[in-house]
Amino acid sequence: MSDYPEIDYVVVERKRRAWWKRPGCLLILVAWLALMSVPFFILLLAFQGEMTLGRGGDVPNKHQHPVLQVRLIMDMDYRGLNITTSSVHRADSDNLCVQNNIRFLLWEGEGENVTNCHCYSREDETVDWASVGVESGACD
Repeated sequence: MSDYPEIDYVVVERKRRAWWKRPGCLLILVAWLALMSVPFFILLLAFQGEMTLGRGGDVPNKHQHPVLQVRLIMDMDYRGLNITTSSVHRADSDNLCVQNNIRFLLWEGEGENVTNCHCYSREDETVDWASVGVESGACD
């Protein structure tokens, strides 16, 4: 016999959760994918010169009012990015204003950020939108 008392072992098996059910792993995966996509977007911007996320729905001149647009500026005196965003301010179904925010991120030269408000009107939903005017500054 030994001088030591007998030890009873209790084995508890823990069930491991899948990695996608753990919030920390999911957060790290999303951050890693975002980091790995940066070179793709830089190359896309270099080859095409711009990236645009267009606007859908019943908005006039959709090409002039993108949800998000990033343009590469490569002029003699200016180099950098032009970032344009827009938001719709609808008064009713026949009157609306679109606010464009134009920001410059320049590493050569200087650019002043601009905010414009383009207002449109129409008789009813069967008629095309007509421009009422453009004001400098944010839409009220």
